[in-house]
Amino acid sequence: MNNLLAIESSTEVCSVALLADGNTHSEFSDSPRSHADWLLPAIDSLMNKAGCQKSVLDAIVLSIGPGSFTGIRIGIGVAQGLAYALSVPLVTVSSLEVLVQPYVEQVNSGDILLPALDARMGEVYWSAMEKGNDGLVGEISAACVSHPQELMDYVKDNERSTTMMGVGHGWKLDDLNPLTITKNTTAYPLAQSAIELVLQKQLYKTRTIAPEKVEPLYLRNEITWEKRKRIRQS
Repeated sequence: MNNLLAIESSTEVCSVALLADGNTHSEFSDSPRSHADWLLPAIDSLMNKAGCQKSVLDAIVLSIGPGSFTGIRIGIGVAQGLAYALSVPLVTVSSLEVLVQPYVEQVNSGDILLPALDARMGEVYWSAMEKGNDGLVGEISAACVSHPQELMDYVKDNERSTTMMGVGHGWKLDDLNPLTITKNTTAYPLAQSAIELVLQKQLYKTRTIAPEKVEPLYLRNEITWEKRKRIRQS
């Protein structure tokens, strides 16, 4: 996996990154509702700047959510189209693990990272991830969508036994203001971090999937997505 293209479109910040010849290049857009118009030209621009042809790509790294329903579908559609055209697989990651990737080195073994994205309607997407002795972070509380109170309860139940760091714009919700743990509320999941995550944890060995099999991690509508999947398969 020497040459990777990554797509992250699960929030209002859309980004692409390219690993080629040992160097990583990236671009992002923070214009909401422009992902569909921005993504493909941004990928072409990125490839041109790096002097890299799409034909040398080994795989496409794709963030499958949770996050914006529309953004996730746009990212999946672009990734699938490229993967089919180039006959390469996808390597899937969640937006929450991508979100915390830049902060792994800022915490110690046993500390907990709490990524949280604003899910609208007064809810947050979040999970809990612990840094292990090997320096890698593993999920200890599965990704979910809930009222902020559930996240508050998790922090209150665990903050005396370990150090915690909150990451992501979900922490801007007023309900979470009383919590005094360290927070970075301006962080977004970015494609460059997705590449770093795949390489660090060698996810190309465990998360590689054919493009036709990829499904979004859209927690709020799991029942709806199961219905759509059955319709497509019938």
